[in-house]
Amino acid sequence: MIAKRRGAVINLSSTAAFQPLAYTTLYAATKSLVTSFSMALAEEVRPYGLRVVTLCPGGTRTNFFQASQYGTRDFKIPGGMQSPHEVVEAALTKLDRGGGLVICGWFNRVSVFSQRLAPRALVARLAARVFKV
Repeated sequence: MIAKRRGAVINLSSTAAFQPLAYTTLYAATKSLVTSFSMALAEEVRPYGLRVVTLCPGGTRTNFFQASQYGTRDFKIPGGMQSPHEVVEAALTKLDRGGGLVICGWFNRVSVFSQRLAPRALVARLAARVFKV
């Protein structure tokens, strides 16, 4: 892609990247890495005309929760679940606009922003209550 000076990458992260999540520790830490890596990569390849989208959806209507440690638990997502179509559409729209960070859904955007203002220990404690099995 660099040699041809064209191309794009969409990396799938999560809103879990923005807070410490007890009980899903490795998942959240991995998503933090994906987000940081993707945003840094975007800057590295920008001079070559390449676009990178860092896609951070929240709860999405897939089998994610059923396949996880939560099984069939009735998991309530604040702001509701998004459809896979909505998530893909958000990624492709951002790609058409040159790439960058995408936090899907208004509730997720407000949540991620507001967590920056709260003490990290409080965010970790509240998230632990939500994710405790």
